[in-house]
Amino acid sequence: MFTFTRNQKTNTLIEEDRLKLILEAANKTTSYNRFIQNIPNGKVSDSFFRYLSTLTPSETQELVHLLASVDDIRDLSADLLYGDPRSIIGRLFKVSSRGTGNGELAIAWLVNGAKIQGGSESYDVSFHGGKYEIKDWSAQPAKSSILAGVKSKVINFEFWYEVIDTLRRLDKLTGRTSGQAKFQLDRYFDAEFVELANKLLDFQGNILSGEVGKKKIKLLKDFYQKASELQSEIQGYSNLILRGPDEVPIELSIEPISVEHVHSETFQVRKMHGDQSRTYILTELRRLKYVRDPKAFEQDMQAAVDHVTEGITYIVFRKGQIKFVEPGGFKPDVISISSLKFIEAEV
Repeated sequence: MFTFTRNQKTNTLIEEDRLKLILEAANKTTSYNRFIQNIPNGKVSDSFFRYLSTLTPSETQELVHLLASVDDIRDLSADLLYGDPRSIIGRLFKVSSRGTGNGELAIAWLVNGAKIQGGSESYDVSFHGGKYEIKDWSAQPAKSSILAGVKSKVINFEFWYEVIDTLRRLDKLTGRTSGQAKFQLDRYFDAEFVELANKLLDFQGNILSGEVGKKKIKLLKDFYQKASELQSEIQGYSNLILRGPDEVPIELSIEPISVEHVHSETFQVRKMHGDQSRTYILTELRRLKYVRDPKAFEQDMQAAVDHVTEGITYIVFRKGQIKFVEPGGFKPDVISISSLKFIEAEV
């Protein structure tokens, strides 16, 4: 089976007989037909045939020689694929379309048994049962982080809702958005904690819009750590919220009730007099998961990255180097366009 297209410049068919003879002479006809059958229909196939139409006879000969010439996908090299963008494979490396990115056609051409998925799966290329996601970061700075599309949207992950809850709770406690101050944090806490809380509130617009760079992630970590260290001399339950179907909720500061009393059949509640604002604020902050356990913030972000990359080996094209990154080999980096971006763990 041979499929050809018209040359856009000359409006003539690519020399079918020439390619056919070259493939037969190299015993590559079966490999070529398999490659063609696995190219997703649509623009990517059009792009490939346009690429073929630009080749000289000697270049066609060289390209056929390279067809299915690599037995293991891990034997690919940066020099072969994109070291020289003017080479035959270097030009094929750049052939792409919506749903099929740089390098996918070149890998399918070079690697015996590699197949393009073409957007039908959550990965780009399969090889002997293995699933591979292709990321061309060869033109990016060395420490540029990676984006994984819809799977990496932050709305998919628990840690993001905890971050949102953190900002909303701080905003409610301080009245920052409403303009009606409820508590002045500097009356009850040290300068370091107040500065961290105020910075978070200053950046809440950026954070909630899904832009959280390295400095803001560090700010969140520092806030959670500092908030977790805040101490209270009161032990037990000290806040009570009364709600009724037709009533406005009432929040009360009460004399502490122990866990044992709460679980008994009856217990007595006494209002606590005096300013209990610090205790109330601490109680509200302790409702936040990452205030109770600051390490869980990083752990949950890592779990999110592990979930995104689960079961898939990433082939990351870096400048002068191809990296094969197994599941679990990435770490969270930043959040951008409401997506969690990640980077190789050793970077």
